[in-house]
Amino acid sequence: MVVNKYDPTLKLGKKYQNILYALARLDYFVYPNNEIIRWGDGHRRAHAPYEAYENAYVLSKIDSLPNLQNKFAPLIKRALTKGKYHRENPEALFWFDNDISEEVAKIDLPRTDRVYHAGIVLQRNLSNTNKSKDGLMCFVGGAHMVHGHAEGMNIELYGEGQVLGVDHGRKRYGKDLHENYSRIFAAHNTVIVNGSSQGEGGWVNLGINKVELISMEPQVGKEGVSPYHSFSQTSFEDNKGDKAEASQERTLALIRTSPTTGYYVDVFRSKSKLSNEYHDYLYHNIGDKIVFENSDMAFKKTPKRYIANANANWKHNKVYRNPGWHFFKNVKTSKSYHNDIKATFNTKKLSTGSVFMQLHIPGFKNRTYTKVKAPITFESPKPYSNLPTPTLIIRNNGSAWENPFVVVYEPFNKNEKPTISSVNKIEQDGIYKGLKIESNTPSKKIIQYIITQSKGDIFKNEALGLYFKGSFAIITLDEKQKLQNIYIGEGQKLVYKNKIITANENSTFYKEMSR
Repeated sequence: MVVNKYDPTLKLGKKYQNILYALARLDYFVYPNNEIIRWGDGHRRAHAPYEAYENAYVLSKIDSLPNLQNKFAPLIKRALTKGKYHRENPEALFWFDNDISEEVAKIDLPRTDRVYHAGIVLQRNLSNTNKSKDGLMCFVGGAHMVHGHAEGMNIELYGEGQVLGVDHGRKRYGKDLHENYSRIFAAHNTVIVNGSSQGEGGWVNLGINKVELISMEPQVGKEGVSPYHSFSQTSFEDNKGDKAEASQERTLALIRTSPTTGYYVDVFRSKSKLSNEYHDYLYHNIGDKIVFENSDMAFKKTPKRYIANANANWKHNKVYRNPGWHFFKNVKTSKSYHNDIKATFNTKKLSTGSVFMQLHIPGFKNRTYTKVKAPITFESPKPYSNLPTPTLIIRNNGSAWENPFVVVYEPFNKNEKPTISSVNKIEQDGIYKGLKIESNTPSKKIIQYIITQSKGDIFKNEALGLYFKGSFAIITLDEKQKLQNIYIGEGQKLVYKNKIITANENSTFYKEMSR
């Protein structure tokens, strides 16, 4: 704006309108409790640059851009009205317009959105109760940028009014914790390959590949075909350094089962080109502890499990002690365990009351489970901003592609019971294809068949009367096995008993069956 005022013939606002339109985007990357999704060094409780809104408005007047004037005037009015912004800077005296707008902008948060440079794909499903605790939201993402983290394909999960599945965040730059944990793999909800996933090259040697979108529903800016379901499928190449050399694929689904209940399905595939491969799935959840219902897992103290690089070479902003998991404390590991698992993260010290995140994990061979205390999660609600973060690590010896990491997450609070009563994996010729999930919602019992496979794959099960070609589909039945609805997030054809569905040109479909 300063340069444009010096030489109005430059018309910089008109030439670079994309920069101005981008200013408002941060207010769209918020959870139902108004906290911001976290990537890289970003803060949880940041906000859009409201002073820049003012400059953009003045610039749009100088360059005669009525569309931008009409966009920013209500946004400025909204920030002033809600007390998020006060005109305290010197420019306000000389440049800002007191009579900008009578209209207060209303920000309608879309079902899905993307932060393109950060590789982020987010999903949200706000409840018609209009309560933030009933909203559901999640994202997957990761990419290289200035102030970016080497995080792989990371997720966050929201439930019961809190970001529960958390990214660690950051505090002071240059410290051991920041350089050798906060901004490398172990601080994120990701998969570490061969104990060696890392960043390399680029800004301060933290370069990673960007998470790439394979498919999603709804598409950004589009209405969802179903009011209850959404999903994304993404990919990532973990090939920095020379000891991971892995290809990965992650399917993350958000499934609402009532105005107050719902759950997430996370399917993470990972395979390495190297021999003797192993893969570790990490999940951090604010709380007091993780409790396993399986009594036969035989957890034992394993203090040396993650300390191989604890004293490795470290050079400020150049060389790190990857992958950073030597910061984990109270490390306890199960015996090799192949049965299904149910576990719960307890978070009982919040001022708003106790909340929980329950995990259903279908069993596979060659798996061990480790529970640890990770470092504190910055900017988490009190008192968890000063307490360690309970964390689960699942190790798969060998490839985790045909039999991937599969976790179903359900948030609930102290006044509710979890709705999911059972989770069973669906296989075809020993290969994972999906889940059968039974839930007792507040109004009814439902059974859902959820097919999660790679794009273009085929699943066929004659006993179920089910055929599906595609990435993601859900068939919902009532307790009497009567078909309730069919959802195709991405696929070409689905057959369920006497129903035959060939998806439309957008490869999506949803239909409620007549009662």
